[in-house]
Parts: sequence; C-alpha cells; structure tokens
Amino acid sequence: MSPGWPVSPLPSERMGPAGFASEIAFYRDGRTPQGCFGLDYQLEVLARHDLKGVFFVEPLASERVGADDLRAVVSSITTRGQEVGLHLHPEWLGDFSHPAWPRRHAPGMHALDRDQQSALIAHGLARLREAGAGDVHAFRAGGFLANLATLDALADHGLIFDSSLDAMYDASLPDLPNRTAMREPTRVGRITELPMSIFRTGDGRLRHAQICACSFGELRAALERAYTAGWGHFVILLHNRELMAGPRQPRPYRLYVRRFERLCAWLGRYRERFQTMHFRDLLGAHLDHDGAATSNANIAVPWHHTLRRYAEQALSRFV
Repeated sequence: MSPGWPVSPLPSERMGPAGFASEIAFYRDGRTPQGCFGLDYQLEVLARHDLKGVFFVEPLASERVGADDLRAVVSSITTRGQEVGLHLHPEWLGDFSHPAWPRRHAPGMHALDRDQQSALIAHGLARLREAGAGDVHAFRAGGFLANLATLDALADHGLIFDSSLDAMYDASLPDLPNRTAMREPTRVGRITELPMSIFRTGDGRLRHAQICACSFGELRAALERAYTAGWGHFVILLHNRELMAGPRQPRPYRLYVRRFERLCAWLGRYRERFQTMHFRDLLGAHLDHDGAATSNANIAVPWHHTLRRYAEQALSRFV
C-alpha cells in the first residue's frame, strides 16, 4: 500500500505565500467541520489494523514554506513506524532559483534531462534526510511521469526501488520495454521497478488499484484473484488529498473515507494471506521476474463490483 503526502502541484505564483502555506496545511491535516482526514488520520487507521504503508513525500514545496512543515510530516510518519519514500513534482521548479535546476515549470520528471533529474533527486533526498527521514529506499515520480533516465539517476544516488510505472498512462516510463505486461518487481538496470497493480473490471476495462478509482468490492476481488493466481505483490495507491474536498469546501469525501477504512479493516482481518510491507522489508530479497511471469491480463473482477462503483459514484454527488 502506498499512501502519499503531496499537495496539489500548482505553481505558487497563483496564490500568495499565506494562501500557499494554508493549502499545504489543509492537505496535510485534512481539517474539516466533520473532523480531520489527512495524514494523522490515515496513519491512525493503518495503526489500528496493524498495517504498513509507504508515504511518498514531496520535499520541493518546503523550499517555499520552509522546512518545519516537512519535518513535521516526516516525524508523523516515522514515529508511527511507517516508511518515507521520495516523491518529486517538478511543477514547482519555476518558483525557485537554483543553479542546477531549469528555471521553468516542468510537467514531470520525464521532461527534464538526466543531469537535471539527478540534481533534483539529490536535493530531494537531502531535504528528506535533513527532516529526519533516515535511509530512503524508494521513489515515485509525480504523476507517474518518469523515464529510463529517471531510473538511472535514482541508482546513482543509492535508491533501490522505483514505483513510477502505471501502465494505464502512456507517458509513464514510455521507454521501458514490456511496460504493459510488468506486474511483479522487475530489475530494470540497477533499479527494481514495482509497478502499480492493474486488473480488468467487470465492464472489460483495465483499471489501476487506486482507492478513489475502484469500489471496495473491486479491490477485494482483485486481491483475492491475484492471490489465487500466484501474484507475489499488489500495489494500491491513495493520494493524501483524495479523502477530502479542497480548502474552499472543507468536507470529507465520505465514499472514499469509507472505502479506505473498509479496505484497511479487511486487510487486517486477512493478514495471513495479504501482508502489507515496506520497501525496506524487500531489501536483499530475490525479486526479479521475467516477462513471461508478469502478464496481468487474466486478473478480472466480477461485473457486479464494477456496477457497484458506478452506483456509488453517482450517489456521492448528492451526499
């Protein structure tokens, strides 16, 4: 499971410094009149069910608001025993002045050359370590927008795992061979790639395992069928901001909150089959798989779970 802590990556000149800091605080804390549904809430739910999560933390925003927020986020994660990974949104770049960075907003890591990516990775790792993150083993590119140059640069800086591949998006590692078939951890050069898990929904479409994009029934059925098919790993995504509406309408998305809580409770109940893990748990493990073992085409969930998602999404507009 890979929850994250990014804010919406909007160039900060669109709002003043106070508004920028306020938006970051909102998505960190998730404070609404109905309660808080941000980072601490999500950590509490994981702890309640004795589950592990990897939180990919975006450090570039701290260049604008200062390091205290970043230290607070990292401390919340590490004191709860969870793992911090590196997450980079180069959309921030045009807001900062640094001799090694391009002075423009980049749509993603893949839009930068290898040297620029390497400089950003080095800076991001330094910021996380200064904030108390300790050893960082894994990376996920903002928007999944990485390429092979990203993986090469990550290895130069001692990272071991990447989780930037989402084969649903053509721009996600587009130069990676066999990208659409990869589902297990696979060695790519000096990095082990752990891709987003994808399954076929009841209407025949492919879908990635994201909590706000799938019904609980779809996720449960996909996990059960992956287990039966012998999959060794299954990656589920939650963005921190997805459990609540924006700061101008501070309210929880009850549908997604309920999905998150139901999924965590279910995983806790069936932990003998579905063990949540940190990337550091995989250090030293033999994880390489060949292409013949990685096809996800046969994992499909029953149609009624997908129909339930359509109904839930329609109902959520009115409650």
